[in-house]
Amino acid sequence: MRKLLLALSISAFIVGCNNSEISLVKNGVMSDYKSLTVGEAFGNWQICDKSQSKWDLITTSNGIKAVQYECNVKNVEEINNTLKAEAKQKNDESIKSENELIANIEQKIQSNTSEHLNEFYQEQLENTKSRLQNLLAANNQDYPAFDMSKIVYTFQWTVNKDDAFELSYGDVEYFWQNKSHNEKLAVHNILDMVYQNTNPFDINSEYSYMIAPIIQRFYYSAK
Repeated sequence: MRKLLLALSISAFIVGCNNSEISLVKNGVMSDYKSLTVGEAFGNWQICDKSQSKWDLITTSNGIKAVQYECNVKNVEEINNTLKAEAKQKNDESIKSENELIANIEQKIQSNTSEHLNEFYQEQLENTKSRLQNLLAANNQDYPAFDMSKIVYTFQWTVNKDDAFELSYGDVEYFWQNKSHNEKLAVHNILDMVYQNTNPFDINSEYSYMIAPIIQRFYYSAK
């Protein structure tokens, strides 16, 4: 995992004086998110398994100190099952639609008297049957992208000499049962989700249509 490399330019103010850098950050507030302390927001984020998530202090070779919060996402198996069910449902709907289209085209072929139109309909029929075969094949697969073993969000705050701090890094790592792994920078709207205590894997959210395709893309580009 990359550390202390990307500055997100989000400054913070200190609301308490503590000897511990971890306490310093946890009891502080970020300038764009003043409604909660860092510890309140990140420590109570609903997706984190509190028994597996942790705060750490990291010191680089040149003395830079950073406080790190590692959030291990809970109920990953449930996320997998939900995404698989959603993918299968969408695939079933597409299969039904293609079967209806095939029946419609075949009816047109039977009632058609134009040789030119018949060629057009035959081509349409072959293309539709080809799409249907692909959908049927997909319906029988195990959806490997939704066999994740672990999802981990990591955030780091650099502690400056004057005891101010700033969020310097954030990423999310996906781990799959087949040992594939992918790491992506956590985009700014993740902070909104943390402070609003929302779930980025909630299929009932307004962004639900993006979840499965994003994870599939990450899986197929994983190492």
